Amino acid sequence: GVRSREGTGSREGDRHVRHFLDLQELAEEEMVDIFKYAAELKDISTGVKIPRLLEGKSMVMIFDQPSLRTHSSFQSGFEMLGGNVVFYHADDVGLGVRESLADVAQVISRFHDIAVLRLQNHTELCLFASYATIPVINALTHYLHPTQVLSDLFTITEHFDDPRNTTLGFLKDFTLSFLGDIGNNMARSFVNAPINTLLNVRLVGPPSSFSDANPVRTLTPHFPRKQSKIYNPVSVQKVHEAVRGSHVLYTDAWVSMGDDKHGKGGEDMAPFKVTYDLLRATNVRETIVMHCLPAHRGEEIEDAVMDSRHSVVYTQAENRKFVQTALVVFLLRHAGLTSSVLPSGVDLNVV
Repeated sequence: GVRSREGTGSREGDRHVRHFLDLQELAEEEMVDIFKYAAELKDISTGVKIPRLLEGKSMVMIFDQPSLRTHSSFQSGFEMLGGNVVFYHADDVGLGVRESLADVAQVISRFHDIAVLRLQNHTELCLFASYATIPVINALTHYLHPTQVLSDLFTITEHFDDPRNTTLGFLKDFTLSFLGDIGNNMARSFVNAPINTLLNVRLVGPPSSFSDANPVRTLTPHFPRKQSKIYNPVSVQKVHEAVRGSHVLYTDAWVSMGDDKHGKGGEDMAPFKVTYDLLRATNVRETIVMHCLPAHRGEEIEDAVMDSRHSVVYTQAENRKFVQTALVVFLLRHAGLTSSVLPSGVDLNVV
């Protein structure tokens, strides 16, 4: 929970501040609500009467790693609704060096209405949020990348269902196979509840990416769906068998930002490359291919697949703007800082 700010001069009122540090912060019905809102934002984004719901509101972004999609999508979405964005690299702030996390969190809580942080260290993010009196969003840590997976689930829903009317129930018969480095933050995010209660998740990668010390091991025993499993095949044929029946093939760079390259990539990863042969091996006619980007074409995915009709990678990137903006409005509405009614009458069901 949020620590008491009694005697610190924090903002007036008893606001209910919620953070989004991992997917467990959202109930399934709240995800459905956010998806409906995101779909409406996407529909009106090209119009001339976009509501300025965030006019007079300020978002601060503090990143200690490079970013293209995350930075652009958060900033363009916030500005689309009339808000103002301030961006800092963590070195500019001296986060945890020049000033303590606690001091920075409490200071920016006086200046801004919401904070979006990309920090390599997940523990530092959680500490920052514990001191902030405004909503804090995890824009990626070494441990989790929840905004990416939340948006990816929207893209899957958009492709196979209708996010305006979905209950997400259609996902119970869906299987997503994540291939490659099954020890990275994306793999962990896919086995982080409530995602693994909604669809079947298969982690398909070499044993070298899944050591006994890998944090995924602490999550996978709790897979509630029968078909959610870990596969460590050692040949291309076995990889093909592992993805059979998959509606989604998902891959990521074999070496993630901030990771040590030692022991990653190379021959042990080669069988997990997403190729047309692998796509055909799913035996599902409308399998889609997803990648959170940036992609290393020719390594984890071949060009022919990346640029095929099965690929939704650029739609994934586009949808981040609308899903994350819907999430921002959701959190600010909970904090009592904004209205959320759109011109069509679509609203967020915030209690």
